Amino acid sequence: MNLRIPPCSFLIIGLLMLFGIKSVSAATYTYTWKGGSSGTWNTNANWTSSPSGGTYPGTAASDIAVFSAGGTFTVSLTAAITLANINESSGTTLLTINTAGKAITVNSGVSLGTNSSSLIF
Repeated sequence: MNLRIPPCSFLIIGLLMLFGIKSVSAATYTYTWKGGSSGTWNTNANWTSSPSGGTYPGTAASDIAVFSAGGTFTVSLTAAITLANINESSGTTLLTINTAGKAITVNSGVSLGTNSSSLIF
């Protein structure tokens, strides 16, 4: 038996793969800090993501980082990041991000809570 695949099938498969990859990379992740009072930003274990399966905020320009627990936090960068928002809700009194010379780009904005919040870069 001789099986022959029409050439246009390869084009269709290629287009499906191309558009499938683009839709996956366009996902927006919201990450919530769970790394305690201090830790490394670029460590997956320090964040929970919604939807699940994300790494850490700043791997995509549409990412959102949220600090929602009460207290004081010091977070250090080990690589440059680009994200959409950093949201710090009321209860967090001081958030320090040590950039260590790495670039941090926030495309949309930074939102601070109402409980005497401060953000230091």
